[in-house]
Amino acid sequence: MKTVLRGKPVLQFFLAVLLVIGWGSNCFGEIPVYRLYNNIQKAHLYSTDMNEKAVLEAAPGWSYEGVAWKGYDSDVGQYPVYRLYSPILGKHLFTIDENEKNVLRGGGKWQYELIAFYANVNPYTGDIPIYRLYNDRLKQHLFTADANEKNTLAAAGVWVYEGIAFYTMPASCQCTDFRSMVAFGDSLSDHHGLESYLGTFHPVENPNGVLPSWTNGDVWIEYLAASRNAVLDNNAIAGAMTRGHENANIQALSDAGQLPQLGLVGQVNLYASESPAFIPTDTLFVILIGGNDLLEYGRGESSAANVAELITNGIDNILNSMGTIAAEGALNFLVVNLPDIGKTPAYNTRPAEDILAASALAAAFNTALAYGLDEFQKMYPGITIYTFDLFSFLNEMIANNAFIDGVGTYLVLDAQGNPTGATNEPAEDHLFWDAIHPTTRAHEMLADRVDNAVLEGTCVQ
Repeated sequence: MKTVLRGKPVLQFFLAVLLVIGWGSNCFGEIPVYRLYNNIQKAHLYSTDMNEKAVLEAAPGWSYEGVAWKGYDSDVGQYPVYRLYSPILGKHLFTIDENEKNVLRGGGKWQYELIAFYANVNPYTGDIPIYRLYNDRLKQHLFTADANEKNTLAAAGVWVYEGIAFYTMPASCQCTDFRSMVAFGDSLSDHHGLESYLGTFHPVENPNGVLPSWTNGDVWIEYLAASRNAVLDNNAIAGAMTRGHENANIQALSDAGQLPQLGLVGQVNLYASESPAFIPTDTLFVILIGGNDLLEYGRGESSAANVAELITNGIDNILNSMGTIAAEGALNFLVVNLPDIGKTPAYNTRPAEDILAASALAAAFNTALAYGLDEFQKMYPGITIYTFDLFSFLNEMIANNAFIDGVGTYLVLDAQGNPTGATNEPAEDHLFWDAIHPTTRAHEMLADRVDNAVLEGTCVQ
């Protein structure tokens, strides 16, 4: 399969695109933030330190008011919340604004103490706003997750509401697990999917057949389901786009009614048409799709007139498919964004402008996907959307030399990118199985990261 992105047009279109990476994940490494009040000083203190809480509780004038909210304990997509102290005022301040922290430190009245916890500048699924108010007479700030407390204090005229300080997890965040996973996607998730329709490839008996999977073993969603001891219903189809199939012959069979529609929209519609039975709170719906949309556009085979239309159509297909699943009762989604295509062997030896164009195209798709998921969340506030940043994860593996060979392929490929039948042993040394797809070891590493960073202690309210 020839996979060439036209460098200059795409590059020119995306030179100004902002790459959005570092997606958030809920209830990963939660830290309770304790709220205490000093009746003598008329001041609140917020602390993540159990020892500090215990010492203050035993001190005169202090009373413990409970867990105000929960912060994140790492910067996996979050930002540090700084704690400062003013010896002159005897008061503390929390801010997620690094510039505010630096200005206050530079003024000489405030001392920087520590990073108290991590939070989000913009809300992620399950996050709540933490409101910030200021009392000029007391020269102190108040932080609260209680909108009623905020409104009451602001209406009294003594406290001035300054806005939302940051977003983080509610104090009532509880943990759950998923006993069932339903996956949709393309060859990055497919194992036996397309093969179930076309049969196993055999050069004589079934030359139109396909491989069981596009790697040398299991794919990431299989590893992930196994690690969670979850039942997997894998609907992913190799070659699937967000709508339709990238192979014209296969798409023709679908259009003729000899095969179902195999793109994401078709996968989801077929799933919904079978009146699926599942327990909404225990089932996670997983989507990883869009790479073939970009590859087909790069080959000049897309029906999209331009990049904007390509991305808009792709995101609409994903969100509409999620809406179809939500109509069946789904409550939990895991959406994985696209990897950095420019780092794959299909592009990493091409001219720099082609590499940059491929990376920018994937990043632009991811930016639009992140925005679309935010809008979807507003439409379906009762649904939880977990996300994973595959774009950054791939770059991290390459930068950290996680594999002896992070740029070449396990399969020996000819000049057109087709397997020759030879291999570069051992397989575990290679990040990539072929020009696009990772080896099963890389799939396993991806599953481990998703498990630890997203699903370990997933949060429901």
